Amino acid sequence: MGDYFKVISTDPGEKDHCGIVIANGVGSSWDIEYIDAITKKQLFDILEKVSPEGTLLIYEDYKLYDSKKSAMVGNKFETVKVIGTMEYICSRRNIDYIVSQTMNKKFFDNNKLKRMGLYTEVEHKRDAVRHLLYYLYFTAKLLPLADLVGKNDT
Repeated sequence: MGDYFKVISTDPGEKDHCGIVIANGVGSSWDIEYIDAITKKQLFDILEKVSPEGTLLIYEDYKLYDSKKSAMVGNKFETVKVIGTMEYICSRRNIDYIVSQTMNKKFFDNNKLKRMGLYTEVEHKRDAVRHLLYYLYFTAKLLPLADLVGKNDT
């Protein structure tokens, strides 16, 4: 893991759509370049074309929980296939990647996203934003936590 100036955050989803956010920055100055819901092929194309140097991919982890196993009977696990393909592309191209736990997105609830001007109606897009923010604020500690402390959730 190194210093990154491009972070691609994804929330891979079923039904051929994935949330994606691409941010560029250095230190505490980060700008979101792109937010969308795209197909898995579009996601793979982005990973094939992005410069590996200074790029980090974040993706939401996928786990099958005991409480949901019966609801998943017959599922083709497309999300798992998308994750495997992303990891393959990143490994082949030397792009660093990390897994963001599902619970990491809880801190940035809809009210926080609205206050930050980053709320979108599409769930997968919102979740990709949440994983990016979690990384910038809590994992890499690139953005000041003072921005988040003491703000009311109204």
